[in-house]
Amino acid sequence: MVDYEFYPTPEPFTRWLIYELRQRGLMASSRSVHDPCAGDLAILRPFQEQSFNVSAADLDPHWGLDVVDAVYASTRADWQVTNPPFSLALQIVEQMGRNAAHGVALYHRCTLREPLKGLGLGRSFFRDHPPTMTLWCPRFAHQRNAKGKWATDSATCVWSVWVPGAPVLGDVWPPDSLFDELKAYTPEYREHVDRLMASRL
Repeated sequence: MVDYEFYPTPEPFTRWLIYELRQRGLMASSRSVHDPCAGDLAILRPFQEQSFNVSAADLDPHWGLDVVDAVYASTRADWQVTNPPFSLALQIVEQMGRNAAHGVALYHRCTLREPLKGLGLGRSFFRDHPPTMTLWCPRFAHQRNAKGKWATDSATCVWSVWVPGAPVLGDVWPPDSLFDELKAYTPEYREHVDRLMASRL
């Protein structure tokens, strides 16, 4: 699974996303959510708790852009929300925007927004498509490292959110309550990920 860039999204982060969207009136009439890179369905569970209609797809372990296109061939929803493989994130979010009636939310390492020197999406995507809102998540250990220790990534993760027609709201910082929720949730998360990894050995 490590080869497939498997980093389950902590459920408290998705609950925070839903809260912020609702507080700002950006999800008032939304009823359906689709995750095109669903993995273990971690992102969708908090939406199910809130009675959203959810749907899911996932990328083949040997994904390519043809697979990305196929995932989106006929999938529409009010919201498209995912935590994609980092190396395909920008191609995937482009497709998400075409299939979202209300908005798109992408969970990713903040370094995805770094402007690259080479030509392509990495240089210009966030310049040409500035997010409506960016939720900065606390640093979190998504996986064990090569030595088997739980360790955080070299950079934190964010939710980048796009809502057509909405004013740019900029950066949103986590409330103290999110840190407390994460602390309580971490043992459950680690047990779950260890179990998933063991089942795939």
